[in-house]
Amino acid sequence: VEQPALVYIPNSFTPNADGVNDEFKIEGEGIEKIEMRIYDRWGNLVFYTNDKTKGWNGKFKGDFVPFDSYVYVVVVNNVIGHETTYRGSLNILR
Repeated sequence: VEQPALVYIPNSFTPNADGVNDEFKIEGEGIEKIEMRIYDRWGNLVFYTNDKTKGWNGKFKGDFVPFDSYVYVVVVNNVIGHETTYRGSLNILR
């Protein structure tokens, strides 16, 4: 039986170093590989990772980005090799 990975993608986070919800990170079950890109509203790439254990801390070039809406493109491969692309927006709240 082929089953897609169960993927949770939050729609907002609060990178304020209080230890709660400080990172935009993809969670789920059955995820083998991940590729995540985050863009600002003008289409500039502000974050990229292909490490499924790494999330975005809300910084670009060492500084926190403004609280605003951003766009993500996430490609997830499950343990049997099925690839799914997710697109959406996320908000940074402070």
